[in-house]
Amino acid sequence: MSTLFEQERMEDDLDWMRKHPASFINTFVLHENLERMTESFIKNLFETFPQNVKLNKYGEDLQYMIDHLFIGATAPVFSQADTSGRVVSLRDFRGKYVLIDFWASWCVHCRADNPYLVKAIEKYKDKNFAILGVSLDTRKDLWLEAIRQDGLNWTHISDLSKFNNEVSLKYNVDAIPNNFLVDPNGRIVANNLGAESMLIMLDQLVK
Repeated sequence: MSTLFEQERMEDDLDWMRKHPASFINTFVLHENLERMTESFIKNLFETFPQNVKLNKYGEDLQYMIDHLFIGATAPVFSQADTSGRVVSLRDFRGKYVLIDFWASWCVHCRADNPYLVKAIEKYKDKNFAILGVSLDTRKDLWLEAIRQDGLNWTHISDLSKFNNEVSLKYNVDAIPNNFLVDPNGRIVANNLGAESMLIMLDQLVK
């Protein structure tokens, strides 16, 4: 019932935006429907809005996502300390496919997905693929223990700030698990992949 209601509401919202492209509430309405629409649809609809309609918090956020976080965009560069305190940059992974994996020791679904990531790294570790784990933990001891328990043998970074992690803010991550798959040239080729979908995509891309 709720799914049907949400679909009907989205259709009403779309009808409003198409009929009133110059309405100043359009960026808010579109932002509220992000999870119900494809990236290409969002981008095309957003481009129909006049420039003055986009000059608000929601319009700026939508423009940022289109320019930096949608598939085809160049992934935002970041640097953060790893488990030993060494600063790691996304630039360090150029030339490889890299899965930026947002997770935490306290996230049950993240921990359930970790065996799939282990399977991926074991299969592709000698090819042009790497995983970069971004932890939203707040306690280093729990973070390190989860890495050890789950056998996560790849690079991990964190500033131990939960959802205020600088990288998660830059990537608009407000729920985990979440991920971005970046190609050897630094462009986003997929995001928020499920564990099994991730393995299928890697089979197609990593040679």
